[in-house]
Amino acid sequence: MVACDLTELVDARQRGPLLAAAVIHEEDMQRALVVDKHFATMLGRECLSDPDALREQGLLFGHPGEQKLLLSLVGMDRLPRLLNRLFDESEFLSPHGLRALSAYHRDHPYQLSVEGITASIDYEPAESTTPLFGGNSNWRGPVWFPLNYLVISALERYYRFFGDDFTVEYPTGSGQQKNLSEVAADLRESGLRETLNYGHTLAHAIEKLERYTFRHGDAVAIGMVFAAEVGHLAGYLSAADVALHKQLLTDVGLPVAYPRSAWPELRATMSLDKKTRGARLRMVILDGIGNPIIYDNPPEELLAQAYQAVAV
Repeated sequence: MVACDLTELVDARQRGPLLAAAVIHEEDMQRALVVDKHFATMLGRECLSDPDALREQGLLFGHPGEQKLLLSLVGMDRLPRLLNRLFDESEFLSPHGLRALSAYHRDHPYQLSVEGITASIDYEPAESTTPLFGGNSNWRGPVWFPLNYLVISALERYYRFFGDDFTVEYPTGSGQQKNLSEVAADLRESGLRETLNYGHTLAHAIEKLERYTFRHGDAVAIGMVFAAEVGHLAGYLSAADVALHKQLLTDVGLPVAYPRSAWPELRATMSLDKKTRGARLRMVILDGIGNPIIYDNPPEELLAQAYQAVAV
């Protein structure tokens, strides 16, 4: 389960190879101690052979027989700081996934001078400004899917070790605490995948208000009409398209309205939606039939007006 690559995810002031991490289960660890002398020697050399010492360092979790050992190049004291920067929207976290290089370097290129030769790296979305690696700038700025895959895999490994006991602020500055499995799931659903959540912003709030006794399809149907009304009021969708939403959903027996009095509680719950960034609500709407877009930070009065159109 060891990652096959090391990537420096923070700037030169605080380096952190997040991807190099593995979780070793107790059974495998005991077998290796007996059979593999090199592994046993490494544990002794790194002061990792004492279970009590490992627990004090936060590297050994679980009850006897179910213990897990974390092998990571990032110390437990540095992991929260590293993730804090990784999930900062002004650095790595974007609406479409993780950037391969911090956006900080767009205005602050990193330079290294050695014996009169100066080399630099900066944030380079689109075409590269140098012929290095064939002019490939994938790892110097834009969202690069191999890196996102590796980071998500690493976060899931960390979650297998920490479970729900370790949470981070995601996104940084939002005040929302999430475990690493929830963060990984959010990263998997960013970009184009996120647009499949059409209607889900209000739907999830309805489900929570109803203590999850409300059918998911029914909640999404109401949420789709709400999203259509938001799109119409924002100037993206015609009144005829909103009416088409209602007609098609009604024709198949799905609800298209919800009690008017529920809005204050629904709006508060919508702020917890996984697409939210900080205090900004983000929801999927349509810019014409068949063209989903992310509507970032819709005005509160527009949301309230849209809900009145679906309220009964």
